[in-house]
Amino acid sequence: MKVNVYFENTEMGAYTCYVEEDIPLFALFGYGNTPEDAKKDMLEAYNEITKILQSKGEKPAELDFIFHYPV
Repeated sequence: MKVNVYFENTEMGAYTCYVEEDIPLFALFGYGNTPEDAKKDMLEAYNEITKILQSKGEKPAELDFIFHYPV
């Protein structure tokens, strides 16, 4: 499943990223001081969620990320 990841700069100078599409069984967000930190946080969450769902016998969606960085 292809998903679009968008980055936003917060008022505090940090960054968030989120997947725009609805994903079955979960949602994905990331936070960090840079866009790369937010991306890393989100991908770590995706890996953790995938492991948890698999341990419960669920088949999480395999995602193909398309990153849209801020300009």
